[in-house]
Amino acid sequence: MPLLPRRTSRNRRAALAAMLTTGLAALSLPLATTATAVPAGAPVAESATGTYLVTLSDEPLVTYDGGVGDLPATKPAHSSKFDVASAAAKRYRSHLTGQQDRVAKKVGASVRQHYAVTTNTFSARLDARQLVRLANTRSVVHIAPDRFHQATDDRNSTDFLGLSGRKGLWKALGGTAEAGKGIVIGDIDTGIWPENPSFDAPALTPHKPGKKDPHRPYRSGATTLMHKADGGTFKGICQTGDSFTATACNEKVISARYFGEGWLDAVPESNRAGYVSPRDSQGHGTHTASTAAGNANVRATAGGEDLGTVSGVAPAATIAVYKALWQSKDGQQDGGLTSDLVAAIDQAVADGVDVINYSLGAAFESAYNDPSQVALRNAAAAGVFVATAAGNSGPGASSLFNTAPWTTTVATGTIKAHTGTVALGDGTRHTGITTSVHRQVGPAPLVLGSAVRVADTVDIYADYCMPDSLDPARTAGKIVVCERGVNGRADKSVEVERAGGIGLVLVNSGDESTDGDLHSVPAVHLDKAEAALVRTYAATSGATATLTEGGASGVYPQVAGFSSRGPSLVGNGDLLKPDITAPGATILAAVSPDGNHGRDFDYYSGTSMATPHRSRDFGFSSTYKYIRK
Repeated sequence: MPLLPRRTSRNRRAALAAMLTTGLAALSLPLATTATAVPAGAPVAESATGTYLVTLSDEPLVTYDGGVGDLPATKPAHSSKFDVASAAAKRYRSHLTGQQDRVAKKVGASVRQHYAVTTNTFSARLDARQLVRLANTRSVVHIAPDRFHQATDDRNSTDFLGLSGRKGLWKALGGTAEAGKGIVIGDIDTGIWPENPSFDAPALTPHKPGKKDPHRPYRSGATTLMHKADGGTFKGICQTGDSFTATACNEKVISARYFGEGWLDAVPESNRAGYVSPRDSQGHGTHTASTAAGNANVRATAGGEDLGTVSGVAPAATIAVYKALWQSKDGQQDGGLTSDLVAAIDQAVADGVDVINYSLGAAFESAYNDPSQVALRNAAAAGVFVATAAGNSGPGASSLFNTAPWTTTVATGTIKAHTGTVALGDGTRHTGITTSVHRQVGPAPLVLGSAVRVADTVDIYADYCMPDSLDPARTAGKIVVCERGVNGRADKSVEVERAGGIGLVLVNSGDESTDGDLHSVPAVHLDKAEAALVRTYAATSGATATLTEGGASGVYPQVAGFSSRGPSLVGNGDLLKPDITAPGATILAAVSPDGNHGRDFDYYSGTSMATPHRSRDFGFSSTYKYIRK
């Protein structure tokens, strides 16, 4: 089946020109139609100039079935895996990249990145005149701007899913040492913190595996090789960079690469944070990778508290890291650009991953011909299982992204909550969510942030418990009520601790989620209804409160309020999305200490956390197939 309709006719070129005309209509630019050329000296609208991804009509490697000169087909046969190193693949790839160079050269542009495995696309910096000329180029089928994508932010999810226990799926597969063995999960995210115990494993060696451990990864020079359960071979590398050496990879994290050419060009060095390497400075990628394939029964601690054990859902699987999401100092340019994401997808398929975990999205639903979705489509055509996040913009209708039919779109379902109770001095009790109240706090004075603010701070600033807003002389020994919003939830407890407070009641002002964050002081997060009552009481003279662990848990599982809903607008009502739910609320997993107040483990919530729970579906079905055949 063709990747896109091969419209080389006047109708196709007219459609592209119309698309560009619509997109550039607000610019003072004389646009060409299919019947007119752009004058060489025509003025160029500077606001149209930028990086674009241009897709050509010839099929990429994973779907090419012949027909171009004497170049043989590169599409893998049914049930076979794509081989990027074959002679046919190398010849056809050279043909595609040469074609891309020629198309770009004709309009006076230079190719910045070539993509050929999952999509026949190149990226280039183009102005409006070049865009219109490309729209009138016979071999061009799609042009898209390079845009930003962001990571989408029983109490044990593996227990809830029925993986553990005597009758669990792990047991049926031969135990945690076998669940996912021979499978490579590719995680496209913010990178990884490889020193976390969830990724502890023997170092890679040049010794080839024997009959007793056929899937053990090993090194051949700078390349990591692993003979997979499906009979194919994974080939990756451990790309070095800031605070990341080749020894960071091991028999669990077998490959790590980073893709940031587009982002590093778009974001000035003065606003870049983190590492130019596969190392994770935020925690999101470490969390998703460890949820998907972290080691089994790892003891998790934070702030001296024992949080129990954590396990990846496919603990015997291996991890290949593809960092394509980045961190900016001001937070306004966090994420990754389409060009870098397509490069990561392309490389993951070329390396030979079995699964792509794609816990990210854009500001709006992606069209099916968006370059990243096209790349995922052809990854699926190559036999790669693709799990994508539905988004965290619920509960409004049509608020999701990643809705293409060739990916599994995952919504967040709830599991048994970690509950805590705020007992007020007036005798009322209010239950919310906590992961930080392990012993009774109080009774102690209960105050609004504005009641204990520093003298030169406005009330609203202190009510949100912003940095340096609380007066230690007035806050010490008290439980503080902080409004949700403006600054990070966990940052509020940092401020309460700085000022000497002993507890936090985090309150919602709208219909939002309640989250089990790890806080610097014991904290309970209340929803809108409970919050209103506590807020009113805290404003009275002599108010007191006691924080305790436990309380009635709500009904579960159900779709979390923040989880994005359908229907899909791109699908015109012909496709139901999301496809499935998975645990994604208050999920404990490994994180980067850099972005999590020095902690190695933390609770995150979001469809990003749900997605890796479904990355296991391919791994388990494949494992079962190969051990039972």
